[in-house]
Amino acid sequence: MKNISQSKFNRLVGAWKTSGVIHSEGQRVQLIGTDSYELILDGNFILHKSDVKIGGEKSETFEIFKLDGSLEHVAM
Repeated sequence: MKNISQSKFNRLVGAWKTSGVIHSEGQRVQLIGTDSYELILDGNFILHKSDVKIGGEKSETFEIFKLDGSLEHVAM
């Protein structure tokens, strides 16, 4: 059985600096932080951790990706 480590989503694995600008209701809000993606549970899942600051607010997120029936689609 193929797992997510054998899919195109494996290229996400690593640590990334995140930055940008969000345009909302006529305002420009700065976004800056880090995202990391790591294989877990024998390569069957990817754990995404996000630690960003959006404007003056800190946001931390955890998500888990798994294959959704093929090597082309994931469920979160």
